Amino acid sequence: MFPRGQIDIRWGDLAAAFALAWVPGDVRTLSRQAAAAWHPHAVVFLTVRTGFDVMLRHLALPEGSEVVCTAVNIPDMFDLLRHHGLVPVPVDLDPATLAPDPGALEAAITENTRAVLVTHLLGARMPLEAVHAVARRHGLPVWEDCAQAFDGRYAGHPDTQVSMFSFGPIKTATALGGALFRVDDPGLRAALWAGQETHPVQGRATWLGVVLNYGAMRILGEPILYRVFVATCAWLGTSHDRLINGRVLGLKGSDWWAALRRRPSAPLLRLLRRRIENYPASRVEERAEAATRLLGMLPADAPVLGRSAISHVFWQFVVTPPEPEAMVRALREAGFDATTGASRLGPVVAPPGRTGADGIASVMARAVYVPAYARIPDGARQRLGRAIGDALRSQSSRDSSRSMRAVGPSSNSASA
Repeated sequence: MFPRGQIDIRWGDLAAAFALAWVPGDVRTLSRQAAAAWHPHAVVFLTVRTGFDVMLRHLALPEGSEVVCTAVNIPDMFDLLRHHGLVPVPVDLDPATLAPDPGALEAAITENTRAVLVTHLLGARMPLEAVHAVARRHGLPVWEDCAQAFDGRYAGHPDTQVSMFSFGPIKTATALGGALFRVDDPGLRAALWAGQETHPVQGRATWLGVVLNYGAMRILGEPILYRVFVATCAWLGTSHDRLINGRVLGLKGSDWWAALRRRPSAPLLRLLRRRIENYPASRVEERAEAATRLLGMLPADAPVLGRSAISHVFWQFVVTPPEPEAMVRALREAGFDATTGASRLGPVVAPPGRTGADGIASVMARAVYVPAYARIPDGARQRLGRAIGDALRSQSSRDSSRSMRAVGPSSNSASA
């Protein structure tokens, strides 16, 4: 069985991650070196959420200020806005492009709006010229969440105040942690460096636990072992979905704030620099090409999130069928561990009196995460494409049958 995803790290990097745990180093020096290896205006943090928290604390926007957000992100980002007394206001997204309509963005802005937060989703990157044009008319900064959009080349839009990239365990070019912010304003950049000085440093034991956890996940990424793992969980009456999500998604715990407000450890910083300096852009290109081949095997109207995006490297491949659980069952029977629970992405709830993001919310409720990475052989990929297409056609046929039954007998039959 092909697992739903693979940790984007090779054994040599995992071995280095373990060995580096025993090498002492000055965290301040290593932080500057890791940041400079990526961009001259970079700041390094433990996670994107850590940096976002530091930034919001520094900006100290008036309580009750609104931040207009593209509607979908991990809930932690919206929770951080609320924690700092801010109100996230969603703007709906086009499922085909995963981009907002500029008119809807304009309509969401009020005299109480203080910033615009845009999030590139699933490896699709939206064009930001229209977003910046709207923001400039209102004198607003744009914050760009690129946690799912790293491709080795893009470092954020030049007009964006802060561009945020993640190198967490399930991200592209993972360093098993770490985040890099591109901040062109020198005053803000200095404040972000200073804002984490009081944070304790991630401990060695914590780092080794991360390395061992994701080393085990890397082993499970082999299809034969993964099949054994899934079968064993079923035999034990345990959900392999729940086990994987608990290990991979980093769900909140009672010590979440303490874990968030830390500085990256010396071995993490060394590994982050190693990954930045040595990660081949061809890895992302191979993944995008493999996913594009799969997309080409599907019906022209297949509901694939971001299928019309101007740039898409397919960090995740997401189908939104009418019956997501039926799709999951069909793909697992074909040997592909699709799931509805491979991400914590979801839409933010609109504040009272504001327009919600009902369009993308209804689509995200049907999200099925499909394995589409480059290591799947072409023959298996073709089998996957057929399984997705067959499932979509079967569901469409059932929908048509239900619609006909709802209409009832024709007028001619009734008169007869």
